[in-house]
Amino acid sequence: MKPILNKLNWKNEDLTIKVEKLRVKLKEIQALAEKSPYDKDIKAKSIKALEEYNVASLKEGEAGIESTLSVLKMLLVSNDSFSNTLSPEEATDMIREVTDKEIKNALFDIGDNKAPGPDSYSSIFFKKAWGIIGKDVCDAVKEFFLLGKY
Repeated sequence: MKPILNKLNWKNEDLTIKVEKLRVKLKEIQALAEKSPYDKDIKAKSIKALEEYNVASLKEGEAGIESTLSVLKMLLVSNDSFSNTLSPEEATDMIREVTDKEIKNALFDIGDNKAPGPDSYSSIFFKKAWGIIGKDVCDAVKEFFLLGKY
């Protein structure tokens, strides 16, 4: 099976290289975004780079799945476990920017006596102060999803 997989891997090499180049580009742009978190141009470039990387990664994953399925077919193994894959629209929806409403709803779904972090502020604090801190909380959550850091 190893020779078959190696042959399929060579077939997908260009896509693998493209994904790696996009990963490097994304890290560079995210480093710039970290240094200038309020620069809208850098944020836009960061979002575009993330989308390009995710699309290429998805294609690489699909190519990997297709390769695996080809090998399984060659080995005459029938299996329906790959039938629940995401469509490109569903995959894109999973990487879209979260809305303020979604963030608020998620926070308000947390039990009042639960502390979401090590700062010991329970969720009731955030709920009661939402009118004052809501925008800052939403901005912080969005920045986390954009940069992957808090």
